[in-house]
Amino acid sequence: MTGAAQKPAWRVASEEGPTNVDKLLLTPEEAAQTLSIGRSKVYELLRAGAIASVRIGASRRIPAEALRAYIGGLAGLEAQAAV
Repeated sequence: MTGAAQKPAWRVASEEGPTNVDKLLLTPEEAAQTLSIGRSKVYELLRAGAIASVRIGASRRIPAEALRAYIGGLAGLEAQAAV
């Protein structure tokens, strides 16, 4: 292993290239880091149904596509507000 620290696979923005989400399912903590918001806010959005999630046993996971849909919805709301 090299001396350079590896970036987490779920990291959306990177200095190396375009936006990319490699993992299919993220933990709420990973989703919070990806969206640059707090973990509590992610759980609030999950409770409100604003972000879709799945359960695997006792674990809650958020599909990467659900984050994209949430962000797309935010962009749509901003466009409507500007009209």
